[in-house]
Amino acid sequence: MVPIGIAVLVADLGAVLFFALGLLDLGIGLVVVAAFAGWVTALALVWRGRSSAVPQPGSRMAVAAFLGGWVVVAGMLIDWIYALLIGGVLGPLDYWAQRYGIVALIALVYSLVGHGGASGYLALLALSPLLPREVAITALLINLVVAGTSFVLYRLARHFSWTLAWPLLVGSVPWAYLGARLPDERGAIAAIETAHDAICGALSRMNHLASRGLADHVEPLAALFERFAAGYAAHAREERAFLRRVGARLDDAQRAEVTELVKGL
Repeated sequence: MVPIGIAVLVADLGAVLFFALGLLDLGIGLVVVAAFAGWVTALALVWRGRSSAVPQPGSRMAVAAFLGGWVVVAGMLIDWIYALLIGGVLGPLDYWAQRYGIVALIALVYSLVGHGGASGYLALLALSPLLPREVAITALLINLVVAGTSFVLYRLARHFSWTLAWPLLVGSVPWAYLGARLPDERGAIAAIETAHDAICGALSRMNHLASRGLADHVEPLAALFERFAAGYAAHAREERAFLRRVGARLDDAQRAEVTELVKGL
């Protein structure tokens, strides 16, 4: 099946999901369904390569937006037909206005552009009838799907390197422990984590450019390396100062706990 056919199938499945979850009276929570379905539909359109779907970028964006919007429109059409089958008498516009109100328009806009961020999901789900625990679990599951899919695409494009990743993954465990044990230092830990992200981003970009040939990317690589070197130096200073403060505060039992934690890695 060609990519555009896969995208159409995904959009149709998204419409069915929109209808099914609409029966639960999620209210504004349906916007999350629309945003996620729009994102997945656009992803399906380019899953096997952009040129094999719709070659022109402008046309590709238009097709993705149309299919994303179709998720909401088709979902509401299914809902209206279902209402007629169980005794409804309103026309489609009157039914949608009464059933969804402004949520329909918001959902349509979100589905046109797609969205893959947990913070947006949390904000919208917080306005829905779901309980806080259900909101957190739902946003987490959707974000795991989004992040996991992004990682797979990143890996398939050969941008991911375990050599670069494992020190960051291993180093995150002690920092999480220290953040929990020293709540007043969370601001400093957040700054160090942000610096980690910047360093990782610079290394990933350098790795990507280098894989495409050094001769054609000397200037961008030099600029990225300067950014990496400056960020790494500043990060090292902040980290050393933080560890000195922490070292003065941990007792013997906590030091032993950190030591065992690191050994376990």
